[in-house]
Amino acid sequence: MNTLIKTLDTYCDIHHIPMSKFGPIHYCKECIQKENNERPKYSLPSEDFLRRRKHVEFMDIGIPKRHINASFDNYNLTYRSQKEVLNTMVDLTDNFKERNYQNLVLIGKEGTGKTHLACAMAKKLNEAGISVKFMKSFDLGCLFVENWGNEEFFETEEIEKISSYDLLIVDEYGLYDQKEHHKDYVDKVLLKRYDLNKPTIIISNLKEDELIDTLGFRLWSRLNEDRVTVLEFKWDDYRRTNKFG
Repeated sequence: MNTLIKTLDTYCDIHHIPMSKFGPIHYCKECIQKENNERPKYSLPSEDFLRRRKHVEFMDIGIPKRHINASFDNYNLTYRSQKEVLNTMVDLTDNFKERNYQNLVLIGKEGTGKTHLACAMAKKLNEAGISVKFMKSFDLGCLFVENWGNEEFFETEEIEKISSYDLLIVDEYGLYDQKEHHKDYVDKVLLKRYDLNKPTIIISNLKEDELIDTLGFRLWSRLNEDRVTVLEFKWDDYRRTNKFG
């Protein structure tokens, strides 16, 4: 059982499955699919239906509710260095398939737009049919730690599942995930993705040298073996200036 969803207490009365939540409203994925299937063949779906279906898709891949509307277009620019980072993110997104395998590290202080741009990238890739998963590093570790003793949970299978996504985005690395067992599981996933030649985005508030120390030489060396791009977000906290929306 996935510990990230097992605490939901809102279920669809018709399909008896946990409902996805967007704001104060809960949506059943099966009901939305049924609504789509029953729509007259030549009628266009309403804008509200398309919006709800897209929100459910984004929530399913792990996009935080706060960033559900994040895009490259609504990333407001103030500094030249922001433009350079944005251009790199757009280029990596547009050429994701051609670049094959390239890791990405986003580092910088809190509130500089790292998660915003990562979510914008994830949404664009998802819409292009590329499988993406967004997870906070602590939640990734908790998925395994909190399922100790769960006979229906198999660590190897879950590691394989998370490692199978075309792109995995790990947010807040080095923040709350440094307990021994939490970090061990996060590192196992990162190493498995290395074995499978799958790219990963790591987002962290640590400085580059601190991040390398936290990852450890073995893991950092493997991330570099197949190229890693480090983007540093050097500007001020947007929460003080409300720049990113």
